[in-house]
Amino acid sequence: MFGKPNIEIHPNLENYLKAIWRIARAGRVVRVKDLAASLGLKNGTVVSGLKTLAGKGLVIHQHYGHVELTHKGTLGAMHMVNRHAVLREFLGDILKLTDEQAERDSCALEHYISEEGLHRLIHFAEFIRDQGDLPAIHRYLQSKVSPEALPLSAFKVGEFARVAEVGGERALKRRLLDMGIVPGAEVRVEKTAPLGDPLELVLNGVHLTLRRGEAEAVKARRRDLIPLAGAARGLYHIEYLLGGRQFIQEAESLRLTPGQAIEVLEPGGSGGALQIKVEDARLVLGGGMAEKIFVAPYHDGV
Repeated sequence: MFGKPNIEIHPNLENYLKAIWRIARAGRVVRVKDLAASLGLKNGTVVSGLKTLAGKGLVIHQHYGHVELTHKGTLGAMHMVNRHAVLREFLGDILKLTDEQAERDSCALEHYISEEGLHRLIHFAEFIRDQGDLPAIHRYLQSKVSPEALPLSAFKVGEFARVAEVGGERALKRRLLDMGIVPGAEVRVEKTAPLGDPLELVLNGVHLTLRRGEAEAVKARRRDLIPLAGAARGLYHIEYLLGGRQFIQEAESLRLTPGQAIEVLEPGGSGGALQIKVEDARLVLGGGMAEKIFVAPYHDGV
């Protein structure tokens, strides 16, 4: 890990240093047009940025000439390249982001993470590799971020699901879509017949009945939601309203709609009233109403 050079420049200009270093490392002469192409900028913008870097003693650039890093600029570039590599590896190998997502996120994080934060992340990654069960961690992350889509018939009574795909023959697919069972729809398994066929679902306050064979054609992902009545202090997303039309209309009048961010200020506890904040308003909800509003922690409300 390189020691941090004493360089204070805008994150955009840090990208200039990295790009210059990488072009030169590839054995090529660094020209303004090549640098502009690498950064996705216009030549004039790059020239202006190089003037700033030259003024700080980080590059050497004569008008219409080649671009070179000074010793100080080289140290700065290597420092940024190393930070990027560390973050890119962590995001890709530990968190299992796609190559494209890991590259994009590391480009953003490298400019703002502190040196202490980066060092702790490095040691955490080392610990995970040496002491942790990396495959188990990957499976856990997958289950939380992108759980497997299962047939709707596989869900149990009381479970919530988000529809991912609607299949089946053309007539069945059209019927399901007409019922509102479309990708992205949130449903709850209300009950099943004694032998598991048919299933009763609730979608937007409407009760629907599907034969098990029909439910097999619908792929959905399980949602781990909790009633607002049982939520601790913190930020949440409203995900589902469990009630009829009248209840949904009442909730909507209070801006308690799916997708809305709320903050629990005072939990209810034992069925009592709780205090929440919705946008700029503070509300007091009775336990009965809060039992019908299902939420997910703010970071999971996606």
